This record gives sequence, structure tokens and C-alpha cells, in this order.
Amino acid sequence: MSDFRRLYPIVFIGEENHLDAEQWLVDTENLLGAAQVPEADRVDVVKIQLSGVARSWWLTEKSHLLKLVSWKIFSEVILAKFFPDTTKTKMEQKFINLRQARKTIDEYVAEFSKLSRFAPYMVS
Repeated sequence: MSDFRRLYPIVFIGEENHLDAEQWLVDTENLLGAAQVPEADRVDVVKIQLSGVARSWWLTEKSHLLKLVSWKIFSEVILAKFFPDTTKTKMEQKFINLRQARKTIDEYVAEFSKLSRFAPYMVS
């Protein structure tokens, strides 16, 4: 755990936007790997990085799950709560409706890159 803490992981409050929630999970998983935290210990290590709404949600959620929650299950339930399928659908629609309009080319490319993963069937 001390190796993980030395990497200065970000605290997740649960009030960030949906994309930030997903990014927090990805970044946290990368830090867990870098700190070589065993799969079986990951949830215990990461739960201290939850604060505010996210901590309250987790305290309730874990009572509905098995005693030993795997990292896979933790990842799935946190994404379901803070990055739900409805949001992914909205992001897909945002990609479909994306136009350059008054954006610079760089701004448009950045937005295209950010949103294209929500409609992979449209991008080769």
C-alpha cells in the first residue's frame, strides 16, 4: 500500500463528470499496476481513495456484494454508478452530431478523438 500511496493517487469524490470518473478508474488501475499491488488487495487499497459521495455510495454498495469484492467487480459497479450506459449513449450521440463549426481544427480533432471511442463502429 505504501508504494501505491507514494505515487500520489487522486481521490475520487463522485461529483466529477462522468468522463472524469472513468479516467480516475483508468489512472488508478495504472498506479496499482505500477505499485505492483496484487489483484486480491486492490479494492482494499483503493477504497481509501474514495471520498464524499463516492465513499457514501461504496459503503452502501459493498453491503450488497460478496464479502471479498474482486477488482473486476469493483470496476464494474463503480462505472455503472458514475459512468452509466445512458451517459455512454449520450456521448455516442454527441459524436454522431459532432461538427467543426467554430472550432479550430485542433479543437475539433481533440473532440473527435475524445468522443470517437463511443461509436467505434463509425470509425475505422
